[in-house]
Amino acid sequence: MESKETILKLRPRSLRLACLLAITLVIALGWTLYQCAEIRVEREARDNLMFIDRMKGDQLNIWHRQRLSDIAFIVRNPVNDHLGIKFQVQHFGYFLTGCRSV
Repeated sequence: MESKETILKLRPRSLRLACLLAITLVIALGWTLYQCAEIRVEREARDNLMFIDRMKGDQLNIWHRQRLSDIAFIVRNPVNDHLGIKFQVQHFGYFLTGCRSV
């Protein structure tokens, strides 16, 4: 009889231990999955920002080349010699290229 009582007393204790172990494993697995997801989301956000950075840089380069082309066209146009625009545009071109006017 005593052995049955001892076995019955041990079962709830081992059941509690097993439940505690299972809960601990579930929490550890959940935390690990959360950390992996957080790293993945941060990486995706960083990649998106890098893509936007490259695109904006390319757009600014295109815009800059277009403005330089516009200035070159205006400066080469002989009509603008008489209008007094050529001097101003030429100095704006120096500003865009980063050169000092002479």
